[in-house]
Amino acid sequence: MLLSCLVPVLLLGTLLAGAEQGETVDLKVRLEPGGVYRFQRVSLEIQTVTLGEQAQRFDREITSDLRLEVREGEAQGPFKIGMTFERIRGVLEANGAHTTFDTAGEPSGAPDPSTLMQTALANRTIELVLGARGELRAVNGYHDAVLQALGPLAAEMVIPPEQLEASISDKSARSEYQGMFPILPEGAAAVGDTWSTRVGGEPPPPGQKDRAATAKLTAIDPDSVVIETTGSFRREGDETALGLRSSDVTLTARLLRSDGLPVSLRLEVKQAMNTPLQQGLALTEVHRTMTLQRLAETAPPQAEEPEKAPPAEQDD
Repeated sequence: MLLSCLVPVLLLGTLLAGAEQGETVDLKVRLEPGGVYRFQRVSLEIQTVTLGEQAQRFDREITSDLRLEVREGEAQGPFKIGMTFERIRGVLEANGAHTTFDTAGEPSGAPDPSTLMQTALANRTIELVLGARGELRAVNGYHDAVLQALGPLAAEMVIPPEQLEASISDKSARSEYQGMFPILPEGAAAVGDTWSTRVGGEPPPPGQKDRAATAKLTAIDPDSVVIETTGSFRREGDETALGLRSSDVTLTARLLRSDGLPVSLRLEVKQAMNTPLQQGLALTEVHRTMTLQRLAETAPPQAEEPEKAPPAEQDD
């Protein structure tokens, strides 16, 4: 009888071992110029485009090896970070066609627009401007890098030119890469505390409902914390209007307490949107999963201490 009573007590002690009752943490992005961080980013996406009675499915799996180097930044941010795509590889499947690519090897045959869209950033560096709460304030250089890689093939894309411009804009990239950085609380937080953020990181258009999301601190460990974020959006009004119709997002991330960056992260997004094609208005449904894993890092260079002069000899 005594042993059976001890079991739940022992289990409760195990659950509370990660964080003392009432413990709080002050989570901030803390980076030093010269610091280098490496991540592997894997994106799995299933996209279905329905136009009238016809539907087409596109599948892709993209793995990117990323090198992030802190260029500038004060203690409270923001931080300017150069993000280099050292290697991009993946698989594309569309209407029975199967394409594989790896920028670490020699290209086979003439590239097509779809493959170039995925590999445009290979061996290129774009700039991220990251705030102390994990908010991605800007992305610079994405649009120019993709457009330069596409070259004359940009005219062969199936989407209208204005939609292509919008999809490769620096603003679009800001929403895409915000998913790598969870929004942190404004002050100290304990397990169970929640705070508001926004799905996609961008304010809604005038007259539309805000894409609100809620982040929650679910675990505190000696070296790391776990944050879970959930959000949903349903557009009200005309279902035939262009743009996002619905969105559901879940994000789970383990962050280092020392620098506020992810050790591991998983983001799942389900969206439905109306997109214009040359043949008419299509319903595009997307199910995407993105994982991020920290691989290695290099501490910022430390200033060398000046050599000490030998002690002067004393006269007897």
